[in-house]
Amino acid sequence: MLPEIAPNAQTQLGPAFWLGLWGAFLSTLLAAQKLWDAFRDRGRLKFHASWQQQYKPTASGTGTTHEVAAAPEVRFTVTNVGRRPMQVTGFGIRLKWTIRHPFRRRFGLQSFLSEHFPRRIAEGEQMEFTGSLYSNQARGQHVSAVLVYDSLGGHWKLRKKDLKAIRGEPLVLPPEFLQRRRQLGTP
Repeated sequence: MLPEIAPNAQTQLGPAFWLGLWGAFLSTLLAAQKLWDAFRDRGRLKFHASWQQQYKPTASGTGTTHEVAAAPEVRFTVTNVGRRPMQVTGFGIRLKWTIRHPFRRRFGLQSFLSEHFPRRIAEGEQMEFTGSLYSNQARGQHVSAVLVYDSLGGHWKLRKKDLKAIRGEPLVLPPEFLQRRRQLGTP
């Protein structure tokens, strides 16, 4: 048998209960937000590559405005797009599977100690590096991916679009583009 409630007994819950319930709900929301931030609050890198051609201005008596200053080279750019500083520790390539070694796993080559690595990149900062060592490795025939490594053990791939662009020939401006423009009003 259940005890009966007296007719004049107070059946409302007191303000202490509602205050405690509000505190529990609010602390649960804040704990979930902190957990979400912990998973989201990491450094992220973007890795790009492109051809770079340097030109220098010519003297005023010549027929062109600029001339080629150096041979075209591949420029690699690593940008920290995350919310924490990251340390870029190395550069590497991953090779394709070949018919000569059908049961061997794909393997890669990594270089961690050079003048460019390791390097710390703050939030929103970018680093650029060039060199024949990196461009020759990236333009190899059996390369399936080009990577940079970070201090947390992660690796960041070069986009396939950029890998295809650096494997091709560099864009060279035609001589007609570099010729001096005629003055206005002259045919």
